[in-house]
Amino acid sequence: MNKTIQIGILTSLLATSAFAAGIDRSGQDISILFEEGRLMTLGMSFAQPDVTGIAINTSTGTFADTGNAAGDYFTASLGYKADLGDFSYALIYDQPFGALADYSDGDSITSGVSADFNSHALTLIAQYNINDRISIYGGARVQTIQADLSLPFATAIGYEVSSESHTAYGYLIGAAYEIPEIALRLDVTYNSAIEHKDINISESIAADSTTTVETPQSINANFQTGINDKTLVFGGVRWVDWSEFNISTTIPDIVDYEEDSVTYTVGIARKLNESFSVAASVAYEASSDLDSSFLSPTNGKTSYSLGGVYTVGNSKIQAGVSYVSLGDAEVISPASGSFTDNSAIGFGLKLTQSF
Repeated sequence: MNKTIQIGILTSLLATSAFAAGIDRSGQDISILFEEGRLMTLGMSFAQPDVTGIAINTSTGTFADTGNAAGDYFTASLGYKADLGDFSYALIYDQPFGALADYSDGDSITSGVSADFNSHALTLIAQYNINDRISIYGGARVQTIQADLSLPFATAIGYEVSSESHTAYGYLIGAAYEIPEIALRLDVTYNSAIEHKDINISESIAADSTTTVETPQSINANFQTGINDKTLVFGGVRWVDWSEFNISTTIPDIVDYEEDSVTYTVGIARKLNESFSVAASVAYEASSDLDSSFLSPTNGKTSYSLGGVYTVGNSKIQAGVSYVSLGDAEVISPASGSFTDNSAIGFGLKLTQSF
């Protein structure tokens, strides 16, 4: 089974994870580990969400347009993978978690609400091939986070908080089963939670203090198999333990997700010729029964992605586009709001060079 098809499936997934539950962005992808030989990758994605709603002033009963509450954003990734006999290793940089909310275009009720949460992670993975079908792998992850938040209606005089950049460490472990002759692979990866303790924060209504934030543990399970020499079907499930994620300062539970998320993906890839392959996928994430936050005013999603990969010698160019239908959300605290009929567009590009 030609490996070109396997590489093609990544294209259709490049832009989809940017709109997952909570503040999930990269999906913590480690698929570079299963590529053949020594190679480097550079990935870029751009997200353009359209998230609007109606805010309600609960004290006066008046309504106001929120404007587009979600700002456009860019993410990047880098990867290097090589083999050492029965061992392989990979070094991956990504931006696993992030959020950008901005209500500057909204009416007076929500005007001034903003949030910016960003992260950077570097992951080193070692894989041992027990035989040509079974492998195990594990590694260490170093992660940095930083956040800024403004909530004008949180107190009588408003509220702003900014954190320092903080670094903490975690790990991942996993295993894979493969039948190379039919491009079959099943891989399961556990990503540990990473606890950022005693982060220094500056608050507008209190003396400088500290807080603790734990980015969630997760499990990724992926499957693919060839159905003929030119066609591959694939799928995946990602569980994220968002119920343990919380950001609290002087004001408790500023961000508090009370339910975990499960995202399902299914797709098909087709090799058109020796140079070009295409892929399509659908991803679904169920909405919860809980109310959302003005800082993340969507609930569930369905995304549709198309992509292609063009091979020139030892180089591959992958490009993908996703349309995401974002689930309706209701917000009840600290103000009320309703967000409906929202969507997002994502674009992705990945360059791969083999040596």
